[in-house]
Amino acid sequence: MNVLEAKNLVKRFPGVIALNKVDLNVRNNEIQFIVGENGAGKSTLVKSLMGLYDVDEGEIILDEQDVRSMHNKREYISKLISYVPQEIHLFMNLTLIENLFMPFNKSGINYFSKNLFLKETKFYIEKLKMRASPFDLAKDMSVADQQMLQIARAKK
Repeated sequence: MNVLEAKNLVKRFPGVIALNKVDLNVRNNEIQFIVGENGAGKSTLVKSLMGLYDVDEGEIILDEQDVRSMHNKREYISKLISYVPQEIHLFMNLTLIENLFMPFNKSGINYFSKNLFLKETKFYIEKLKMRASPFDLAKDMSVADQQMLQIARAKK
């Protein structure tokens, strides 16, 4: 069963058709690669699927619902799928633990528990074989650990 389906997506920018009738089907527990030259529309497709761009035509079906017309589509989408950008998007002057749980309300924890945050942070550090510690600043971490931190943020 498809958990995400895009049908005939069209996205236009002034003077350019970035997506021209694009189809995509993603099943549960499946990894998809989107490959192409610079300017092929990869980022536009992902940003459209995440609700960051409104497409001009087509359907985006997530969990059997068309999300294009939803009022709260970004919130709905972000609860079901995650996006890890190629570029590093971290708060460089905050620690690994602070970056992992930013924003706090998305963490699923309804109260501030330093011990719970630390325990979950250590879990991700071990699982992703990171060399950084929970209290290292993002700017002091290796690029590899920064990328792993972004993956950890997407997974939680």
